Amino acid sequence: NARVLYYPTGSTTADRVYGQNGSFVTDNYGSGGTNANSLSFPHGVAVDASGGLYIADLGNFRVLHFLSGSTTADRVYGQTSFSTSVSGMSATLLNRPTGVAVDPGGGLYVADYGNNRMLHFPQRNTTPDRVYGTCGSYTSNSCPAGLSANTLNGPSGIAADSAGGLYVADAGNNRVLHFPPGSTTAD
Repeated sequence: NARVLYYPTGSTTADRVYGQNGSFVTDNYGSGGTNANSLSFPHGVAVDASGGLYIADLGNFRVLHFLSGSTTADRVYGQTSFSTSVSGMSATLLNRPTGVAVDPGGGLYVADYGNNRMLHFPQRNTTPDRVYGTCGSYTSNSCPAGLSANTLNGPSGIAADSAGGLYVADAGNNRVLHFPPGSTTAD
């Protein structure tokens, strides 16, 4: 339905909708175009310490951030603006993001499924400071062929623990990896 719904505690009826310009009765992919109120195949969601919501917007090759209670995004990751929808492999582009997680310091992890990598963005910054799965390269997979503690293949689900470690469901390699805080090599 190209949307994310919010259900208040104890309720089975949603009272907020993301991705359909506030409408519970539409299911338009992109809801009239790529903008701060549209979603296309949303996948992962995560909430930060201030109640802000991150949504992995797979079909638009981006991640959106929404301030607590707002259904209009205030930040976009993986695109140069809210109105662009381009995939690619660089420090500023994403290719089918599937998962998001927030670390204890407020930074954002993104599972960049189409690029076989994970990115870490410092708090409120839309430029990543770390890349996982491509041996340190933002623009190509320069890792040697085969499985290693530095390679990923279609990362999907992710979770950050309270110590700052990261768990990654490495779907294409049929495994789950753990990365210690700040390290891009799994242990």
